[in-house]
Amino acid sequence: VMKTLRYIHEYTSRNYDRHRRDAVVMDQLTSSEHIADIYSHCGNSIFSEFATGGTISDVIWPLNGGNSTLSSFEKLQLSLKIAQAVRDV
Repeated sequence: VMKTLRYIHEYTSRNYDRHRRDAVVMDQLTSSEHIADIYSHCGNSIFSEFATGGTISDVIWPLNGGNSTLSSFEKLQLSLKIAQAVRDV
């Protein structure tokens, strides 16, 4: 998948640095099963492994503005996966 700066955003040093940091972190965490693999990075673009399931934000705060539909057990499982990914950092 290709992640790139949206056309509505101006090129700024801040945005460039944010993409650079994402690329460095993803590169350093390639061995983690909890972090998507990065294939290349150039300027404000990153080519990385496709991750299914949407974002954590989409799971926690559904787009319809309602409460999460996760059960207590699913919330615990998600928390464990997040903690394992943070551990790898």
